[in-house]
Amino acid sequence: AETFDTRTLLKNAAEQAINKSGARWLAGEVKCFFIEDTTQIYEHLIGKLAQRPKHTKVHYATHRGSFVAGMEQLRAQDRNPFSTNSPVFALIDPFGPTDLPFSEVRNLLSRPSCEVLVNLDSDGVTRIYSAGESAAHRKHLTALFGDDSWDEELNDAPTQAEAARRVLNLYKKKLRTLPNVHYAFSFEMRKKADVLDYHLVFASGHPRGVQ
Repeated sequence: AETFDTRTLLKNAAEQAINKSGARWLAGEVKCFFIEDTTQIYEHLIGKLAQRPKHTKVHYATHRGSFVAGMEQLRAQDRNPFSTNSPVFALIDPFGPTDLPFSEVRNLLSRPSCEVLVNLDSDGVTRIYSAGESAAHRKHLTALFGDDSWDEELNDAPTQAEAARRVLNLYKKKLRTLPNVHYAFSFEMRKKADVLDYHLVFASGHPRGVQ
């Protein structure tokens, strides 16, 4: 994730859920792993987390680096969430659309107990497409979608707004091709001027996750 406030809110939400449940809490420990590539934001994140009192059932670790590098580090740990059937919720919030490889999303969702919420910068994707080779669009968009299906989908979009809608629809279509994904639900996030900012895309294999 990019936004430190979002991450601390997630940690706080886990603590509050456990505290309110009391003896009814059956899920055991909650482990949070926060990835941040920007040094200044990472240091701010560390400061925010340090302000929180320790909780006996909520633990966290951090990684300063890219999303891909952070995932590699997480998988290399002896006690990582991918070595068991523990449920995983992944909030993927990159800075722009270029650090969100579909291969990593596919790996996460290969687990039936994983759900993903992606910040899809659909408007940014259209700008990269319009910039062409000067923005290395083939490299970035093929990584984002996992193949070159974006080329045919975007080549005749009449407006940037329509192109952004096609980006969203294609991304959800790609998610639904994954064996454990039965639901791909999106939220359109708009700026104060009532123009598209980005989409949040949620993927899950269970109807309760969508609810």
